[in-house]
Amino acid sequence: MMLKQKTEYLFVAAIFSVAFFLRIYKLGEFSLWNDEFVIMMHHSKNVNLNALLIEPHPPLYFIFFGIWTSIFGISAFAIRFPSVIFSICSLFFFYLFAKKLFGSKVGIVSLALASFSNILINFSMEAKNYSLLFLLLNASFYYYLDVIRNGRNKMAYFLSITLALLTHYSAIFVVFFQIAYALMRRKICFNDLIYLSILNAISFATLIYNLIYNNAAFNWIGAFTYDTLPVTLNFFSGIFVRHAQRSLANITILFLIFMFIGMLYSFRDKDYWLVFCQFSLPIITIIFVSINVIPLYSMTTIRYVSYFTYFFLLLVAIGIDRLNLHWSTALFCIYLVFFSLMPYYQSEIRMDGEQWVHALEYANSQNKTLVAFGGIEKFIIDYYLGTDETQIYDDSIKGDYIIVARPRIEGFDEVKDPDWSRYAYGVLLIGVSR
Repeated sequence: MMLKQKTEYLFVAAIFSVAFFLRIYKLGEFSLWNDEFVIMMHHSKNVNLNALLIEPHPPLYFIFFGIWTSIFGISAFAIRFPSVIFSICSLFFFYLFAKKLFGSKVGIVSLALASFSNILINFSMEAKNYSLLFLLLNASFYYYLDVIRNGRNKMAYFLSITLALLTHYSAIFVVFFQIAYALMRRKICFNDLIYLSILNAISFATLIYNLIYNNAAFNWIGAFTYDTLPVTLNFFSGIFVRHAQRSLANITILFLIFMFIGMLYSFRDKDYWLVFCQFSLPIITIIFVSINVIPLYSMTTIRYVSYFTYFFLLLVAIGIDRLNLHWSTALFCIYLVFFSLMPYYQSEIRMDGEQWVHALEYANSQNKTLVAFGGIEKFIIDYYLGTDETQIYDDSIKGDYIIVARPRIEGFDEVKDPDWSRYAYGVLLIGVSR
């Protein structure tokens, strides 16, 4: 059923307004976490070529980060705000893509699902490269439709997909699919195919090189296990609320039911299979590579396949549309809004990692000198306490002090004869008297 244009615009404007609020609310209040500090430490306030050369990830976001922070500084709000803008723009291209393929209703429902997804909200509230990646990949798919249908917007497509490959290596598997699908449809010219193939081969070779020779940056990935798949489906469902795992499983099942309904009603729809294959085939490829070549996808790197959340939600929206029941759409969206707001009431959004502000306040209240376990801890302490005099631990330091360390870090056995140790807000504190 076609929506009247004015009504459609009102729905879209309302959804974008709520989406922006959900992403901007308390943006600067939640503690920065380890990866954000590492980026700040190496890339803030300038374009550091030496840091880019040893960075295990592609350089585009870090170049942007250096330029941005040189202008707007390194407060938590300032470094995270670009991710909010990238996320909103990503939602816009996602809506246009879904609408172009399946019409206004699917476009609006898809937009609502992605806007209220706690996983996508979570990514939009951290200073990392994922929101930029999502924007570029959604833009690439929007222009990709024009390329395979009528050969238009090639420059916009090639620019967006090239920048995506310069943002994160997971874009490689998207390009693999886009090449294969265009070949299958015989909708890509030879020169374009050569450009995409060479570009993707270079990106893939760079990824393999980093995995082999920069192993320290990837040795935490771990091997792929099949119990990663149900966790990934929960992840794609976009409902991330701690202490609500039963609700999480229920809504994942509900998502899968709608997805199955959409498949039954769209079995001969070529556009549907474009979306379904884009959701499934890159993940199958990543699993194959992880099992047979080198680990890429495991329980610790589910975020590496996080872009496919968009296509999963689009498949769900297609199922909702095929049922053509107004009440089911309304109830489903209300249910999603409820779960998207729950973390705010429970103060749990961005609270799943170390809370450095609270941890350092607690450590300071002990009236002892704070000593950093390593370089990143020194950067964090100096950042929050406004000093540059924090010492890095070695056995020669005398006095009564507290060593501040990130959790799950190796080398704690270097601390000899500690008096006590405890976790405070996810941060390890070790008391020493010498």
